[in-house]
Amino acid sequence: MTKGQWMQRTAQLEKVARIVAWLNKDHAIPIAVPKQRGSGEAMPGVMTHGMVSHFEPLSAGHTDPGPNYPLYHVIARANEILEAGGWEKEKQLARH
Repeated sequence: MTKGQWMQRTAQLEKVARIVAWLNKDHAIPIAVPKQRGSGEAMPGVMTHGMVSHFEPLSAGHTDPGPNYPLYHVIARANEILEAGGWEKEKQLARH
């Protein structure tokens, strides 16, 4: 999928950004791509499966959601959500 095709999935990217914001608020997971550490060391932050495969040999071969996934867009949106008052779990759950 191209980056343009991903960017057309606005509802999906918004939901992912809200989940990332919630994980930060409830579990203190940083809203950033982590710096590489040694194999097997914790790397708190936001990564795609493909990024994990790059850093962790035991996960090699997985590339989802693909190299064109707009991860930095999702991270920026998650930060905007937090700056605007954070994750509102009750409102999000009420929409489903």
